[in-house]
Amino acid sequence: MAGPLMNTSTPPSQLRPAGLLDSRIPHVDGLRAVAILAVVGFHAGLPGFKSGFVGVDIFFVISGFLIINQIAGAIAAGTFSVWEFYARRVLRILPMFLLVLLVSLGLSLVVLVSPYEWEWFGLSGGLAALFVSNHYFLSKQDYFDIDMYEKSLLHTWSLSVEEQFYLCVPLLLLGLFLAARRFRLAPGRVLAGAALLIFGASLAGCILLTSAEGKNVGFYVALWRAWEFVAGGAIGFFATALVRGESRRPWAEGLGILGCLVIAAAVGLGLDGGFYPGTAVLLPVIGTVMLITAGLAAPGAAAVRALSWRPIVGIGLVSYGWYLWHWPLLSLARIADFGRPGPLRDLVVAAASLGLAVLTYVLVERRVLAWRRTRQDLRALSPRIVGWGVGASLAVFALMAAVAGPAHYSGRASAAIAGTPDLAGRSIFVCEGAGCPAAVGTTGFLGGDSHSDAIRRAVRRGAAKIGVRVISPFKPTCPDPGEPGAPKELDPACPGIRGAITDILKAEGRAAPFFILFRRWNPKLVAYEQRLGPGSYERKLAREFAAYGADGARRLLVIGPVPEFNYKAVECVLRAKRYRRNPDFCARPRARIEAERKQTMEVLGRIAAGAPNIRLADPLDLFCDAAICRPYVGETLLYKDTDHLSKFGAKWFLNKLESDFLWAFTGRVRPFAEAARQDPGPPGAARP
Repeated sequence: MAGPLMNTSTPPSQLRPAGLLDSRIPHVDGLRAVAILAVVGFHAGLPGFKSGFVGVDIFFVISGFLIINQIAGAIAAGTFSVWEFYARRVLRILPMFLLVLLVSLGLSLVVLVSPYEWEWFGLSGGLAALFVSNHYFLSKQDYFDIDMYEKSLLHTWSLSVEEQFYLCVPLLLLGLFLAARRFRLAPGRVLAGAALLIFGASLAGCILLTSAEGKNVGFYVALWRAWEFVAGGAIGFFATALVRGESRRPWAEGLGILGCLVIAAAVGLGLDGGFYPGTAVLLPVIGTVMLITAGLAAPGAAAVRALSWRPIVGIGLVSYGWYLWHWPLLSLARIADFGRPGPLRDLVVAAASLGLAVLTYVLVERRVLAWRRTRQDLRALSPRIVGWGVGASLAVFALMAAVAGPAHYSGRASAAIAGTPDLAGRSIFVCEGAGCPAAVGTTGFLGGDSHSDAIRRAVRRGAAKIGVRVISPFKPTCPDPGEPGAPKELDPACPGIRGAITDILKAEGRAAPFFILFRRWNPKLVAYEQRLGPGSYERKLAREFAAYGADGARRLLVIGPVPEFNYKAVECVLRAKRYRRNPDFCARPRARIEAERKQTMEVLGRIAAGAPNIRLADPLDLFCDAAICRPYVGETLLYKDTDHLSKFGAKWFLNKLESDFLWAFTGRVRPFAEAARQDPGPPGAARP
């Protein structure tokens, strides 16, 4: 048997370290191959790998089986050293891992162009070097989270989870053995009890804290993934009951085949990646436990022999390197190609990453392993090796910060993103003339979603120059107020936000003489009418506008939809310039955008028509000429991504729609200097 095979009655004297970190178990290496093929197949978009991400769970179970049993066996035999264990982890994990991080950094210097790309890469890379990137990716899960392929080091979350687990496990196991000795209990029983407790609590937390909306704590946090490692480690507790004789072959054959079917189902059926791990993670974990157990009971079983086939075992040997290499290369290749899907490209990159895995296995992994095995003084060197590992990780962290930090801040300060004052134009929100005091003390609302949030600061600052206060107690994660069948609110502050609006309006109606609404109208209309039928969104908006307008006593400025683009503006335009391409590659035909927003503008127009207190501002002409719409003006970008205005774009937008905002703030349609001489009276629904 290849591991310390313990049951609950095994005394410490009978437990022997099996050196599972050093020995090879063919069918386990075959399972590693299955895991990495699943992950790479999923990331490369190959058919049949809809849930290939479960390969990570297979890796977790294998890791728990090998390492937990190795630690427990060494402790029982009195040969375990915490320093030596950590030193072995350093030698096993860090050389390849830090090499991949450094190469990824070098490739990023060629590929990345946006300060936002550098922000993500630098922070995730630096924290990955410290094995805490899982918490970074968890913290960024919100409405503005970026696509998976844009996170070139996303795969490092699993290494962070694993190393956080193994930072604690040796100390926990030592404590359990000491407790067993202190209270004269069988170590196997103590370990089994602790394993059951940790397994149950961790699995329960994993299921309960899995979320498809907001932050998926069950996915990223090591505590709630610990049960998967424990499931693998538990195999060693009951493996002594397995007999390799022919009498056990029938059930082992069945167990192996069933394990294969369970894993195949987990990989291919398309588990809900948005609601994972949840209970779905039980499939790959159970299947992996079945296959490992079948191999221990009957190495000649059909499924075990298939996994032990030399080509499969060979892939398993290089699986660690392939896992490290494949995702940065796939991600950076897609980023360099403007984020466009490319099945053939991804397949070529995946194959190239396998070649790199083989090369670095020969040049790095195998040489480090050979050095470790030949060192007779490894235990004496262990503190120094751990120190070198910590120092190397900190050095990579510092290098990531030194490269990504300046790239991020210099990019943010560039004229292309920060803009120039002359391009934005001189703000008309300057108090001039006798009409100015009329606006002082006015309070109103800016509402909507993430689109209104993008212009919030610019609107507040502009309004403050003429003594107007703009309140914006809305959040992008809050559904529209009073929306029937509204989705679950992602933010617990939503009811309080709506309550604040109601309280202010009730307290002093004239203290809020205007509302400004700016939303991503088009998808809201589509989603609403799909759920509640044609015309439902128009009826909903009519009720909402009537409430905001307070029966004609309050001005309501409705800003129509801005153009939406196929590519993130900053990345697309800057990358096009790097490639010496016309930035109009990032533009879109006006006719297509008009077709997308036609129904929305008709709905908004019908509601606003004939209502003197509702004004509809259509911003389309600000971005479009007769043929195309652009996310930039001159050399300066107006958008941060595909549909949200940038900080400079918001200021530019405010100044370009000056008459509309002035009407909302003051009831006038001309700048104050002219308004003091001539009051044009209340405006209609259309812009002058």
